[in-house]
Formats: sequence, C-alpha cells, structure tokens
Amino acid sequence: MTQQEFRDKFTSGHMGDKLDYKQRLNEIADFIYENSLKFKGVSDLATINGLADVTNLDSYKLSDAGTLTAGSLAVTAGDIVYYDAETSAWLLLVDVA
Repeated sequence: MTQQEFRDKFTSGHMGDKLDYKQRLNEIADFIYENSLKFKGVSDLATINGLADVTNLDSYKLSDAGTLTAGSLAVTAGDIVYYDAETSAWLLLVDVA
C-alpha cells in the first residue's frame, strides 16, 4: 500500500454528519490496531512457548535465552519478538546480541 492509498483509506468518501465522522474514526482505529504491534510486556521463553491464544503482532521482550518453538527462533535475553499470524511464527524485531 502506498502512502497515498493509506491516506485515501481515511479521507475518501463523504463525511457529512457526526455519525459518518464517528464511523470513519472507528475504521481508522480498527485499521491501526490490526496493523500495529501490541507490546505485552517482559516474559520468559517457557511462558511464550506455552501461549495458547497468541494474536497477530503480539510482542514481548525476552527475559532469558533459548529457542521459541513457533518458528524455531533462537533468541537471547533482551531481544524483542513479535508473532506473525500469517506464518504462524515468532519473528525477531530487536536483536540485542
């Protein structure tokens, strides 16, 4: 998506009354929520590997080193990872090593 397409998502169309405006704001909020990282806090590998209800773009700072089972990602303490639902794997966002 280009920057202009991104802008058009929020500014195109008629915005005649408060209801239209509120609906457009809700669409913007939903779009941003669905496409941004959700920092869940600091956690250890055992807890993250045991998560049953992880959602797309959940992110954690790791308190220990090892391997995340979903995606077989080797990590060190202090790394920040996020979950990619499309690949069903944890991916590295920040590598402190």
